Amino acid sequence: MQKPPEQQQYPQTNVNVTPDGVIVNLLLGPNIQITHGLSNEMLDEIYVKSKETRKQAKANLEIVRNMDVVRSINSGKR
Repeated sequence: MQKPPEQQQYPQTNVNVTPDGVIVNLLLGPNIQITHGLSNEMLDEIYVKSKETRKQAKANLEIVRNMDVVRSINSGKR
């Protein structure tokens, strides 16, 4: 008895790095594909925004941690 052919899993992503940037191919189905290029300038901007976002998220987490410490100190005073 023969096994049925394997079904391809979707979505499939392929990223090609070129000297001019990156080309992203997203395969959504057997005949549905999206291809988009990102220039080096776009990649630089993405990097900067990502770095800023991580820095802000870290600062927000520190605020939450400090609030938890204050709450635990205040709850112990009762």
